[in-house]
This record gives sequence, C-alpha cells and structure tokens, in this order.
Amino acid sequence: MPVMDGFEATGRIRRLEADRSGAASDSAACHTPIVALTANSLSGDRERCLAAGMDDHVAKPFRRAQLFATVARWVGLPSAEVTNPSGLARTPYAALLRADAQLPGVIDRGALLTHLTIGGRVRPALVAKVIGLFVSETPAILDGLAQGLKRQDRAAVERAVHTLKASAATVGASGLSELARLAERHARTGSLTAVQQQLGEILRHFDLAVAQLQVLRSEFLHSPMDIGAT
Repeated sequence: MPVMDGFEATGRIRRLEADRSGAASDSAACHTPIVALTANSLSGDRERCLAAGMDDHVAKPFRRAQLFATVARWVGLPSAEVTNPSGLARTPYAALLRADAQLPGVIDRGALLTHLTIGGRVRPALVAKVIGLFVSETPAILDGLAQGLKRQDRAAVERAVHTLKASAATVGASGLSELARLAERHARTGSLTAVQQQLGEILRHFDLAVAQLQVLRSEFLHSPMDIGAT
C-alpha cells in the first residue's frame, strides 16, 4: 500500500478504536474487523498479522470459498449466505443426525459424524471447529502441492496429498480424500505427471466440499447442545 503498510494501518486503526471505546458504552461496536491478505504463506505470517492486531489471515493463492467464509465470519453474516451461491438447500441440524439424512453432493454425512462422535454423542462445537480448520488450513496444503509439482519435488507432493487424504476424510469429503489417495499412490511411484493431471479435479472437489461444509457448519454452530448420534 502507498504511504503505509497494512501493519502500520492496523496499528493506527486499533489506537483510534481504543480512544473511541473509552467514550462508548459498547466497546465491541468500536472494533473494525481486519483480515490480512498476504502474497504468500510463509511460516510466521499469520502470527505476525494477529500480533499486529488483525483478526484473521488469508494467504495467496486462496480459494474463493475460503475468502467468502473468512469475510462472513468477521462481518457477522451466516456462512451459508456467502458460500452457497449455487442455492443448495439448507438441511436442518436435527435432520443431519438421522440415519436416513443425506447431504447433497460431495460430503458423506455418516463419515463426518463417525469421525467426530465422542462417547456416543455428536458435539456441535467440535464439528464446527474441525470444519473451520479444514477450510482455513487446506489452501496452504494445496499450495504446497502445486509448488511441489512445479519443483518436481516428489517428497513434497507425497507429503501434501497424504495430509489432504486424511483431513478430507475427517470432514467427510470422501471424493476429495479418494483423489488424494490416488495422487499419493502416483507420487510414491514417481509419476508426478499423473498427479499434475489430477490437480484441477482436486481443486474443484475442494471448492465443492467447502461450499457444502460451510452450510453444515452453520447448522452445527446454531445447535446449543450435544446430541446423541444414533
């Protein structure tokens, strides 16, 4: 940015807010959400941004659904409102726990709930947190995959798809997990060309998974208590 960078701008905004909050009855109303958008995802970038007073961090390259979800989180919009442009029907939370309930598209509801059931009960806060971590952290994994392919770094590619395979399975993104499993097999045999050919499909499945997971996450966030999974 001209004249000042994002860190200095954030510092000035926070100082102005601190001055105003002293005279305001509601200090929360004086807080302006600030999301950092950085050109890379170097180690420590996120921590530096948060330490400077920013609320969140998105690194390039990012997926549109990730950016929409981040903005929605900090401006108070329901995540489904900005991450569900295709008009997917919202599924009531209670219905998501029925054995015959179905989520449209790429998310396996049964697999998601199985992974996140503790002591026979589904814990909405845990489900929402795991989904949020998947949405925010997977773009860095995908970037590592793309960079590894660019460098022809077999170990980096294998590491990225192995991580993606496990994290996608945890949130019920079975199709994405299967694509990552196939990519991992190709990487282990040294066939990075085959992995490169899969990259577009992997990114497409990630975008679809994020859109649907954010709808599901919104439902769980609105549930005030743990519910039996059976």
